[in-house]
Amino acid sequence: GFGANNSTYTTPALTDTTWYRRIAIAACGAADTSASARIAVLPDFDAGEISSSGQTYCSGKDLPGTIGSIKNASGGDYAGGITYRWLLDDVEIANTNSATYTPVVSLPGVYTFTREAKDTKCNTDFETSSGSYLLTIHTTPEPTIIGPDSGCTGEHITFSTQAYGSYQWAITNGMDGTISGFGNTSQSIFTWYASGTKTVSVTVSETNGCSATVTKDIVIAPIADTGPIYRVPNRQ
Repeated sequence: GFGANNSTYTTPALTDTTWYRRIAIAACGAADTSASARIAVLPDFDAGEISSSGQTYCSGKDLPGTIGSIKNASGGDYAGGITYRWLLDDVEIANTNSATYTPVVSLPGVYTFTREAKDTKCNTDFETSSGSYLLTIHTTPEPTIIGPDSGCTGEHITFSTQAYGSYQWAITNGMDGTISGFGNTSQSIFTWYASGTKTVSVTVSETNGCSATVTKDIVIAPIADTGPIYRVPNRQ
């Protein structure tokens, strides 16, 4: 600019890319012009934004989906590359240099994921992207059916399971049987009228929406036929 009569020059705050050159004028009036110098003004760095929709899963049944990027990081020295890293509960997850991330956790719990980004010049320290992602993994029930392994036709046989939110008992093999007794409770009564291997099942559910089904076989034997009873005459 005018009035800059030094061999060096400090530019004012620039908002656009600007070109400079220096002209040196000797005492005799001869002038020499330097090569042009380009001062590139990079756009402000923006760490972007991640999805904050969150996910809820049941352990052992589903795999967490990918955490999406609403807006990728931009600005700064984006041509030189942008580096990402993901954090789980504020602890860095190794090898996660991507705008999106697929969680690998599987144990029940509540997990918070965040993303950070930086470039090579304007924002060399990581800056947190907008948004955080809450992943909730509930415990899936693991019921067992408690009851005998064998029984007889016509016998009332009780099966039970552990305490859960709700229950649905069923016969999956041996449809000659009936279910009666306790309804939506942890136990129910079964009766079969034909022999053979039968199968009962119970589906249990929790208030968190997780459910599981378990089955148990029972062998039903016919009641022994003792035949008719004859009276033997009393002979003197």
